[in-house]
Amino acid sequence: LAATAGIVTASVLAHTTAVNIIYTTSLALLITAFVLGISHLYFFKTILANGLLMGVLAMVILITFNALFPGFIEHTWNLNALSGIMLLGVPMEEFLFHFAAGACFAVVYECLFNCRPSTRRRKAVIA
Repeated sequence: LAATAGIVTASVLAHTTAVNIIYTTSLALLITAFVLGISHLYFFKTILANGLLMGVLAMVILITFNALFPGFIEHTWNLNALSGIMLLGVPMEEFLFHFAAGACFAVVYECLFNCRPSTRRRKAVIA
């Protein structure tokens, strides 16, 4: 159901609007994560934590690349197609997309393996 909701959202928005793909993809990923979060309430902390971690990691990498290679962002991104909001020299859409991807894929992975967060630790076997 969650994957279907995300795929349908992405398809409908891609074929019925002229919205930039980064927004439609981000929305589809967030909807997938939201549906999984609603159906398994214990995923909400995982969704938020992994989304923030992925968003921050992407920003650190992009800020570093832009510092090492001045103009990297301006030459690589089509900034005219984006909102124009920059976070430390990186388009805000990058944080949004990576937050959505981290939020979605963290719980999709858990659901592929029995829809349970792995909270139990295995005991070490000493031979």
